[in-house]
Amino acid sequence: MEIELEESPRPVLDPDLLTSLRRGASVLRQDSMAKRLARIKALRKAVSDHQTALHEAFQKDLGRNAEAVDLSEVLPLALEINHTLSNAHAWARQERVGGPLPFLGTRSEVVIEPKGVALIIASWNYPLLLTLGPLVSALAAGCAAVIKPSEFAPNVA
Repeated sequence: MEIELEESPRPVLDPDLLTSLRRGASVLRQDSMAKRLARIKALRKAVSDHQTALHEAFQKDLGRNAEAVDLSEVLPLALEINHTLSNAHAWARQERVGGPLPFLGTRSEVVIEPKGVALIIASWNYPLLLTLGPLVSALAAGCAAVIKPSEFAPNVA
């Protein structure tokens, strides 16, 4: 069985948009950890403020009731956000490590720094948790992110 692949006639992501995102990412990487965590707190508040609308969207898209949404999507996301808020400073801290033998007497460090733009492709079965969870990580790291929502959960998107 042979599978033929066709090349898309247009780019998936507009090159001008990608250039703009990369410029924005270079600005975001300069932000303090306090600003990064403030963005994550704002995301947590937005999810909390729109919980009723999320319940309705999940009911329409996936037939899930409010309790199932809270247990499988909202609560795990809240736990992930709280874990990130508690540990982000430690994760971003520079760490001294031993140098290689040929450079005996020198010091080496692991320096944590943002790498650019993250692409987050949403899944249809857990469209909130598996989309916003990686977004929380990207924001904590100081990266910009592009989210591609699932076409199978349009109301949640």
